[in-house]
Amino acid sequence: MRNSRGRFLYRKGYKYQLADKYWQFVDIYPPEPIETDWISLSTAGLLELKKGYAWNGASRPAIDTPSSIRGSALHDAGYQLMTLGLLPQNCRPAVDKLLRDTCIDAGMLHVRAEIWEEAVEHFAADHAKVGSVDPVLVAP
Repeated sequence: MRNSRGRFLYRKGYKYQLADKYWQFVDIYPPEPIETDWISLSTAGLLELKKGYAWNGASRPAIDTPSSIRGSALHDAGYQLMTLGLLPQNCRPAVDKLLRDTCIDAGMLHVRAEIWEEAVEHFAADHAKVGSVDPVLVAP
């Protein structure tokens, strides 16, 4: 599909795409409902990823496994809401905990999930900053 200027605009970095919508209650309660094209978060903590939502899975050096897929999607969604300025930065600990808890729920070993949580606490802050969205690229 082309936009009105005839350019094909895209972003790199996505590895997975949701084949159907997914929702889960989370311990994040924004003062107002948040709604984007791909993510919604209610004031009651209902997080919905819409069909077609794309994310990049685990970041290196972590390795994607079946027990990390759902957690990485929910974590990426939380960080995306922060980069868009729709969720405050003080929600990072709750989003990082959501990653850990979701991975454990999916069968990841507790120690591995805790290492992942510690890693994102220490190294992922730049990915949650407002405006740190992947650049739009242009193809002919």
